[in-house]
Amino acid sequence: ANTELAELHSLIQMMMFWSDSHLHHFISNNVYYEPKDEDEDGLGEFFTNKTMDYTNIKVSQLL
Repeated sequence: ANTELAELHSLIQMMMFWSDSHLHHFISNNVYYEPKDEDEDGLGEFFTNKTMDYTNIKVSQLL
């Protein structure tokens, strides 16, 4: 439960032998938690109700 979402993403990638080649997010209470996008063009808000950078967000905070 002290695992951060970024760590969880890495663990899933490793366990499934995936290469981190697709966009991803976690959803809790209609909020989309995503990695920070340095090239954000502002279109993310158009496609989802609410997005948040998942840096430092722990799994336990979303349960």
